[in-house]
Amino acid sequence: MSLKVFLVGEGPNDIGRWSVDKTYRDSKSGDGVIGALARRQVEEGWHVEEGRAWKKLSVFKVGGGLDVDEKRFSIAKQLMREAGCDVLLYARDVDSDEDRKALLVSLREANTDVGLAVVDPCVEGWLLELRGERKKHGWTKAGSQKALGDLTTSQMESIVSRWDCKTEHLSEDLRRWLADVARLLAARVETT
Repeated sequence: MSLKVFLVGEGPNDIGRWSVDKTYRDSKSGDGVIGALARRQVEEGWHVEEGRAWKKLSVFKVGGGLDVDEKRFSIAKQLMREAGCDVLLYARDVDSDEDRKALLVSLREANTDVGLAVVDPCVEGWLLELRGERKKHGWTKAGSQKALGDLTTSQMESIVSRWDCKTEHLSEDLRRWLADVARLLAARVETT
């Protein structure tokens, strides 16, 4: 039996084919950078069963008074259970917003059963880190995207596949998420 994973991210670069509605999904497309990174942590015993783009998590009926990120995270957990999945891998870009980062970190601390990626500033910045590129004061979203140029999601997944899996030069947030994913997937793969 294979462990079932539910992916949530911001778009095609983050979660590949899962960023579009089922009708338009291409089964030959990948699981984006988040799925590819998870695969580098635990290669076998799991698959992505379902996924959703962050912006498509409707917030109208959930949690009055909660921040939009809290609402969408809660919805993602509910959808994961409804899809019969065992693990939620959730990625949200910080976009250099310190308040959003603080909220996401607090959600991650309170939900250790979920692989919540606090992506600072965006997944393109993580890819630059994997290539060994690091700015003294970090990347901005625009700077990260410009540095990568017009790479396709598939080309971004290739950066992940070529990464040497060394983590000492990576940011704390990326190292933390990779460790969380390895822990979550490995522990649950062993019990299935």
